[in-house]
Amino acid sequence: YALKAGDAETLGGKPASAYMLSETQSGATASAASTNTVQTGSSSNARKSQSTSKSPLTACSSVTSDGTATANSIALFTTACNLESANLVQFNGNLGFGISTPGARLHIFGPDNTDSDARFNFILGDSTSATAGTGGGILFSGYYNGTTSKAGFANIRGIKENSIQGNYATAMVFDTRANGGNQTERMRISSTGSLGIGTSNPAAMLEVNGTAKFDGVAAFSAGEMVTGGVTATMFSGSGSGLTGIAPASLTSPARTRVITYLAGCDSCAPLESSDSQTIFYFNVVDGMTLDSVTCFADGGSPKINIARHNGGPTNLLSSNLTCNGTPTTSFTSTTLALNDELDFVMAVPDGVAKRITVVIQTSLN
Repeated sequence: YALKAGDAETLGGKPASAYMLSETQSGATASAASTNTVQTGSSSNARKSQSTSKSPLTACSSVTSDGTATANSIALFTTACNLESANLVQFNGNLGFGISTPGARLHIFGPDNTDSDARFNFILGDSTSATAGTGGGILFSGYYNGTTSKAGFANIRGIKENSIQGNYATAMVFDTRANGGNQTERMRISSTGSLGIGTSNPAAMLEVNGTAKFDGVAAFSAGEMVTGGVTATMFSGSGSGLTGIAPASLTSPARTRVITYLAGCDSCAPLESSDSQTIFYFNVVDGMTLDSVTCFADGGSPKINIARHNGGPTNLLSSNLTCNGTPTTSFTSTTLALNDELDFVMAVPDGVAKRITVVIQTSLN
C-alpha cells in the first residue's frame, strides 16, 4: 500500500519511504534474533519457555528511479529501494507483455522460444505429480444465459499419455460440451501423430469412430488397400486394391447415353413416308447396347422404326413402334458398334402427326 497511497495521513502520518526496507536491512532482520530459555520445576514436571526478539526495521531513506519510466507501465524493483519500468503494461484495462498498447485482455508480443520443432511465447505448466492425464490446458468459457450464468465451453490440453515415470509421451486433447452435459473429449492427436475422432486411442493415422462424410473425392495412392466392412455406391478404377470383397460383388455404375431425334415441327404439314431421315445419328462414342426406344407424337398414332444404315438399312426394332409414349425393348439386334449409323424410318404416317420425338436409351459397353 505504501506505493499506491498518495496521502501521508493514510500511512499513519509517515512518508511512504518509512515503509521501505533496504536490501541489507531486510537481510539483517532475518538473521537478528536472541533466545533465552528458562526451566523451572522438577524433571517430571519440566516447563520450558522460549522468547525471541528481532532488531527494529529501518526504512529506505528514499525510493529512487532514473526518471525514464514509461506511461502505463507497471513498476519493477531493480534493487531494494529503486523502481524502474517493467516489460508489463496496463492499457485500457488490457494487460500487455512486450507491447505498449495491448489489444486484448492479455496480449503477449515478443520473439518466440524454441524447443526442437516447438515455437512458443507462452507456457502453461501443471505442477501435479506426473501420471497419465496430467498436463497444462486452456479453458474457454462464457455466458450461456444473458450475463448471469457462466460455464466452461471447451478445453484444449497437452497431457501425459501414460503413468510411467520418466516417459514423456504426450497427446493433445480437444473437449467440447453438449447442452446439459459435461466437457467431453471429442478429438485427440496421439504421441505418434495419429488423429482420433470419437476415440482416445486411434489405431491408424486417422481413425473415426462414427460416421464420416466427404464432400470431395477421397483419393488413395496406388497399391493402397481399403479393409474392413466397407459400404460404397461407386468405385473409380478396377477395384483390384480392395480386399475382403468377392469379385462378383464389384459392379461398375451403369454408363448410359440417351439419343434423341425430332422429326417435323408444330407448324409443319403432317408427316409423310418421305420424311424418313437417312443417318440421323453417327456413333462416335463407344460400343453400345440398346435398352429401349420410345416415340412421342403431337397427335394421331403414327408408327416408326429405327434402321441400321451400315451395309444397307436393317430395322433394329422387331416391329414398327406406335408413337404413343410406350417404350419397346423388342429388337432384332441390340448391339450398336462404334461408327454405326442410324436411320429414322417413317413407317406408317397417319396424316395427323406433325411432330415426332424419338428417345433411344442405351448402355455404354
